[in-house]
Amino acid sequence: SLVAPLDVPLVPLRGEARSVGLDSNVAFTSEQPFRGSLLSQLSLSWVFPLLQRASSVEQLVPSDLFLPDPRGSPDALFETFLAKWTEATRHRNRSSRDGRCLLKVLGRIHLPGAAVCWLGRLVESLADFIFPLFLNLIVKFVEKPEEPAWKGLLLAVFLLLTQVFAIIIHAHASVGLNSMSMRIRASMITLIFRKVAILRQDSLSSFSPGRLNNLITTDVDSARRVVRVIHVLIVQAPVRMVISMISLYYLVGVSVFIGMSWMGVCILANPIIMYAQSKLEEKQQNKTDERVFKVKEIISAIHVVKCYAWEEPATAVINSARAAEILSMWRLYCLYILTEAMWGSVLPVTTLIMFGSYSRLHPEEPLLPEQVFPAIALLDTLNGTIFEIPWVLNEIVTALVAAKRIERLLFLPENTLPTTSCIGSLCAEEQVPAMGEAEMESSRAEDAAAIDFELASFCWPVASPQNEEDDADEYPDSGTQIAEFHLSNLTVSIPNGILAAVVGATASGKTSFLNAVLGEMPRGEPAEGEPGSARVCREKPIAFAPQQPWIFNASVQDNILFGEPYEEQRYKACIQSCDLEKDFERLKFGDQTKVGEKGIVLSGGQRARVGLARAVYRQKSSSIFLLDDPYSALDPHVARYVHDNAVQKHLAGSTRLLATNR
Repeated sequence: SLVAPLDVPLVPLRGEARSVGLDSNVAFTSEQPFRGSLLSQLSLSWVFPLLQRASSVEQLVPSDLFLPDPRGSPDALFETFLAKWTEATRHRNRSSRDGRCLLKVLGRIHLPGAAVCWLGRLVESLADFIFPLFLNLIVKFVEKPEEPAWKGLLLAVFLLLTQVFAIIIHAHASVGLNSMSMRIRASMITLIFRKVAILRQDSLSSFSPGRLNNLITTDVDSARRVVRVIHVLIVQAPVRMVISMISLYYLVGVSVFIGMSWMGVCILANPIIMYAQSKLEEKQQNKTDERVFKVKEIISAIHVVKCYAWEEPATAVINSARAAEILSMWRLYCLYILTEAMWGSVLPVTTLIMFGSYSRLHPEEPLLPEQVFPAIALLDTLNGTIFEIPWVLNEIVTALVAAKRIERLLFLPENTLPTTSCIGSLCAEEQVPAMGEAEMESSRAEDAAAIDFELASFCWPVASPQNEEDDADEYPDSGTQIAEFHLSNLTVSIPNGILAAVVGATASGKTSFLNAVLGEMPRGEPAEGEPGSARVCREKPIAFAPQQPWIFNASVQDNILFGEPYEEQRYKACIQSCDLEKDFERLKFGDQTKVGEKGIVLSGGQRARVGLARAVYRQKSSSIFLLDDPYSALDPHVARYVHDNAVQKHLAGSTRLLATNR
């Protein structure tokens, strides 16, 4: 089987060998992978029990499906990619983000498995020429009545066997390429999610959610599709065209070169068309990003739109963005049609010119059946390849654009939090080294400060587009243009176990200071002298309650626990200190009420207290609590109760840094 030599072999059904039969009621519950016999893998008959079971049950369960190979898991694929990526980008200039580095890394990982599948495609291409050869022999056999019948029967049997062999090779090569494309898709999606998880806030502000959504859906799928078809351009097209040309020259002589003149014109025009297509493809993707961003923005503010009756202006904005997207798509598909028409005309025009020139050059030699039928069969073989070339080129151009867009994300700056070190950095050589052993020991000392800044400077950089080639109007909403903001020469020492307040007017930098403590705000250049030091005790994770709490679509309890194990006494004390008991009584299902997207069911004050309760519940697992103005949406008496009971009493003994303007 051609699947077996791949780097991540395909594993058929779960269960022991006895489970693979025709009984549709068999449950594949064994955790041992069943790989099947040689005949089963050769004929792919191991899939029949799964198909039969799918037709006999209402819905398949995980135990009915394939047992994935551990080497094909997203985590394993990501670790392999990370090692190759770090090696490839160690000495690379990051200003040139053209996608080639990403494609090179994917090639190094998957090229050995792809080579095996391409070898199968090569054998399949060679087997395709057996049909014209046997057709020529069968026509000659029919023209000679004196030939014995067994000879014709033998030719027919050999023709059948070669076609069966070609089908088997085709099936296994297709399974291998599809398996590889799914592994690339899994690794790319894992890569994007992990990269987004460790991006700095200034990086996220310059990369809109709409673009991230397109990366996961459109661009990753483009990279997956090209793996399944690139062999046409690398292996099948050259082999089929060379053998077809040689065979046609043997049949019709120099007329084949005259007939191929139109193909030469198409090949010369193709680079110009591909360049124009690449530009149109990138512009179309940019317009799609802009339209997705505007739709998401209007949907998130739908209450304001309905309140002020702004439906018509909002619809006009979306229609305008959609019209620009459709216009760019119309231009792109017009070029697609032109390309398809140009390559589609190759076969009929070539046939006409070739047979016409043969009749003109050899008027005394009429075309014979043993020339015409094999020539038509060869041209038919060539026809499929010629029609596939523009399609494959389109897929390659789309994949190049997709790789360029994904690579821009991978080169964005990351934060250097120790809590994210387990994810794996894609910009490892640019990151600040982890805390040294000496600093780690000093941070464990009882008299060491929990937060210790000495002449430390931080800066929010101006948000800039991902690609310097992008026009200003191409990504108008890709990120907020933020004026550069500095926190210069900060010197502060906060001992363990105290409550410290950061008090200041609106927009004075309180949230930026908390982000500096978290490690989200980039270090800036000092005003003068040597750069200062910024040390934060990270023996335990930091609990952070942002000013705008993130509430996801689940129950109130799930939002508070946020992955922590449920402990009844600890949970009750938490909701009591955050004054949530009365709110739970008003909700229909108490703390099991679904809050909807962004906590739409809850009021602003309830969302703020749920976000605070999420941090308070982590009293055992966190040593530092950063509270970013949690009282801004609360009434004065509720704010006083929460401050006295949650912040001062419940979190007593922990290091608390509270930002407020009260």
